[in-house]
Amino acid sequence: MKLPRELSFLNAFFVDPKHKLQRADWLKSSFHDKVWIYNFNHKFDKALDWNIELEDGSLLTDRKNNDLLSGLKYTLTSSTEKTAGGGAESNSIKTQQVKFARAIHVVDYLLLHSADFELANYGLAGLSANNLKSILTTLTHHPDSSESVYGWRKRVSSYCLDLLESTNKILINQTLAAIPEMRLITPDQEGENELDVELDLIPKFRAALYLRGYYRKGTESWHSANSLMLSEEIYKRTLKGKSESKPVIKSLSYYKQASVFRREHPPFRVTTGERETITPSAASGYKSTIYGMGKLHELGIPAPAVSHLIEIFNFNTNLSNLGRFRTLPSTVVFSAFKDSVELHLKHGKLIVNGFCKLILYCKAHKTQIGKLSNNELQHAAGPELVSLGVKQWELSHSAKDSLNRRNKKKKRRVTLRNFAHARLFLS
Repeated sequence: MKLPRELSFLNAFFVDPKHKLQRADWLKSSFHDKVWIYNFNHKFDKALDWNIELEDGSLLTDRKNNDLLSGLKYTLTSSTEKTAGGGAESNSIKTQQVKFARAIHVVDYLLLHSADFELANYGLAGLSANNLKSILTTLTHHPDSSESVYGWRKRVSSYCLDLLESTNKILINQTLAAIPEMRLITPDQEGENELDVELDLIPKFRAALYLRGYYRKGTESWHSANSLMLSEEIYKRTLKGKSESKPVIKSLSYYKQASVFRREHPPFRVTTGERETITPSAASGYKSTIYGMGKLHELGIPAPAVSHLIEIFNFNTNLSNLGRFRTLPSTVVFSAFKDSVELHLKHGKLIVNGFCKLILYCKAHKTQIGKLSNNELQHAAGPELVSLGVKQWELSHSAKDSLNRRNKKKKRRVTLRNFAHARLFLS
């Protein structure tokens, strides 16, 4: 329909919906491509590969799965569409990114459980009201998407059991003999076992993962299983899950030496609520994505029945209360502030001067602070700082990782700013 020039501002409302949803601000490739390139104003483009194997052995991009593929693609593009009216997108790119993240979680969950939903046979139209409610309940039951969407710890446990079964037992024993630290399970790991297995299997899991090259070097003192490499193997049938790193499984980490940083007591909650589920706004985002599949009917693409979508719209999951931040007693706050000010006034100049002495010592001897022995450090810092209690130098794990990455990328001598996160330890 061609409108007169005076009414051209209404053209956006008469655009073919399929044509409109085949374009998005973040989509850099053609809608019909088997590999999407997208970007939400990030430095580098990212990719989504739709060549995913379904439960019957066919690929999602095969001709027989055209309706399912189109339905999932339109689910992603429609999730970031402006909710009212047509025309240019009025929601910011950041808002679209949040909506996209919710939508891709829904798509990944469907693909990950394609056998349960028999997507290859029935497509999205085969999803019942109970299926939709189950999906929404599962996606909202845990605040971390690695658990609610991908079942990270449970799937790692299952993968490690299969890997151990297929790995030569002689090689397992030889690895444990060569790296005896793998046998050690710390009290923290024992108390917070994240895997659904007996503790005596964990050293064998570590050895099996080590033999397959899954360990990355964290620092000089500890090693952890590479979650990105594990994700690539465990989540092959997902769009995003296979390319995202997941939380480190602490039970699979082993230490070359005693960790400098040890938690003496469990953390204390700073809010009154028990954060067991996601927030109401995040839950609403998932519900909107699932309910938004109704747009597929307008496009002539098989989708869940309208009656089932109405049920999910009226369905509410049980969410935990957000709670309020706890208030610290004024005596604690004022006492801590008083102590910090007094430390600065009494010893601040001495500590800064000692740090500068270390830098000058390293420049004179063409070395780095991290390579100094404790005796060298105490000599360079001076007797006043040593008498204050300074005994050693250490970097936090996160600072070390950042420093190592920086060194690998640019291969240059460490400058003073690399030590911004350093800590002088007082005994």
